[in-house]
Amino acid sequence: MRAVRRPYLLIVVLFGVFFFASRLNGLLGFPPFIDEAFHIHMAERIALTSSPLEQLGEGRQFTAWYYLLFQAYQGAPIWIARAATVIASMLSLGAFLFVARQLGGTSAMILTGILLVFSPFHYFFERLALADSIAGAATACALAFAARLASRTAVIDAVAVGLCCFVAFGAKVNALIFYAIPIIAVITLSPSRDGSPQGRAARKVRWLMIALAVEIGCLVAFALLARWRGLGFYDGLIARGVSAEGGIQALVTQFAASLSDIMTWMTGYFGLIGVALLVIALLAMLITRRCFLLLMLLVSAAVLLVSQRQDTRFWVTPVALWLTIGGVMLAAIAGQRWHSWIVIAVTFASVLTWLPFATTLRFDPLNAPLPIVDYRQYLMTDAAGTGFDRVFAVLESHDVQTLIGVLPNCHALRYSGMTRQLDYAITCPPARPDGQDLQTLTQLLAESRADGMFALLDAVPFVPDSAPGQIIETISIQARDLSRPTLTLYQLTP
Repeated sequence: MRAVRRPYLLIVVLFGVFFFASRLNGLLGFPPFIDEAFHIHMAERIALTSSPLEQLGEGRQFTAWYYLLFQAYQGAPIWIARAATVIASMLSLGAFLFVARQLGGTSAMILTGILLVFSPFHYFFERLALADSIAGAATACALAFAARLASRTAVIDAVAVGLCCFVAFGAKVNALIFYAIPIIAVITLSPSRDGSPQGRAARKVRWLMIALAVEIGCLVAFALLARWRGLGFYDGLIARGVSAEGGIQALVTQFAASLSDIMTWMTGYFGLIGVALLVIALLAMLITRRCFLLLMLLVSAAVLLVSQRQDTRFWVTPVALWLTIGGVMLAAIAGQRWHSWIVIAVTFASVLTWLPFATTLRFDPLNAPLPIVDYRQYLMTDAAGTGFDRVFAVLESHDVQTLIGVLPNCHALRYSGMTRQLDYAITCPPARPDGQDLQTLTQLLAESRADGMFALLDAVPFVPDSAPGQIIETISIQARDLSRPTLTLYQLTP
């Protein structure tokens, strides 16, 4: 037994070490995104108020709790939160390696590991402090425990599946789609040597009932706790995500549009040939009737495709499922005879795709070959921290006491300043998108005219378009026919 397990464990360790080193290197090279700062700020507010349910209605409570464990709001917040995300993503990698080995053997595990470690899509998102990766880690663990149903029907696995599904939902509300994991596992998996068919069926039903009882029971208990504390739960978020206004025709239209968009950005990350091979892997799995991963992917993808809110980061787990399917089917096709050659070919092709992407993303984000939808969102909107480095560089030559950030992504600016250990304060007054803070912000800027006071304004409609004082820098960033809203730095000296 030991002789069989040691190579497996060694392979997992090697994948883990490379994964951790590659993801952790240069974590601060990419500008901070607004959702990253939001999660850190959630953890900060929970610590300050001593209320674990602070901002529950945002639908990412367990993500904030996770970052709270690392005290991500102190020291170097952006780096700490991103490093914590890498740790969670390592758990996700290990879980998918287990799933691949359980369903396809060690060869499938190796090929899946190569595809996941060198996935440009995951390399990008696993290095950002986003709730999707935290929820994805819990979901991957649920899949790993569910995959054990192929070899045994253990109560502990059913309990673990239920708990992991609930944790994933608590980390981000849209992980609710993976509550179907135990149902799909029972439909598609069964121990081949576990007594009579009648006995197996009875044990599978018991397993399913336990898993559903745990995941639904935890969800109900959490909802009742929130209601008891007088707090809103996630119902509004769920309703907005799956709203079917317009009926079946609207859903079909949304499905088709979303599918087209997904194929576009998938091609941006994996190339046309890579996407074509992944589609072939899906068809091969359908033909061979290996339905657990396939059905799990199709169900989760179908729900996401009809969702009104579309973001590529929502696909962190489904794309990992898809790559796992690719690894399992490659192993099945290669067999023992061609295994080594397939591993070499897949490694070479994956590194050839990943290395230029990772290098550019690390050292020159504005030239990163991201699909245009992600390039716009993470680098060229008011939610991006693009241009913050220039702000800090300009202020180095001034005597600054306080910088007022009048911009949507102000907390990312503040946390970036903490990382730099600046000797001045950065304050972030509320700047809500509905414009209700506009008058208050105008008054604040007028009352803040004093020596050492500076203000940074973003060119968005819901903040003042100017500030009293002298403009010392205007930061305009343009790339790939896109322009980030202009950042204007004012000195508020009377």
